Amino acid sequence: MVLCCAVAGLSAGQVIKAPPPDKVPDDFPKDCPIIPKATIRDYLPAVKNRVKIGNILVLETPLTQDAIVEFYKKELPASGWTLLKHPKNPTDLMEASKGKEHLLLGVVATHQGANPSTTYRIAAVGKKY
Repeated sequence: MVLCCAVAGLSAGQVIKAPPPDKVPDDFPKDCPIIPKATIRDYLPAVKNRVKIGNILVLETPLTQDAIVEFYKKELPASGWTLLKHPKNPTDLMEASKGKEHLLLGVVATHQGANPSTTYRIAAVGKKY
């Protein structure tokens, strides 16, 4: 019997990526609607190494691109956000503002298969750029 064991470590310059948060982080706008039961896949700075500019919340849901866009067209204004840009199709960015905060919503990918899901991103920045 042969037993193999491999040990791997970090090389110089590699970064350990933290697992995604299990809830919407506290520094994300509390009044930004989130699709019920959406899974958080990532949370990262809008601009690398510039956290103070804003953050991007990456979510996944079994809803289609069209359903995600329709959810936000309805729920953002209901939460007090002003829609600045209405997408003409599901892959266009949606923009909204409220006070000094600004949101950009993009549906970035649809996955096919036994359990289809759609990934979307919400970028929250402190003010309109």
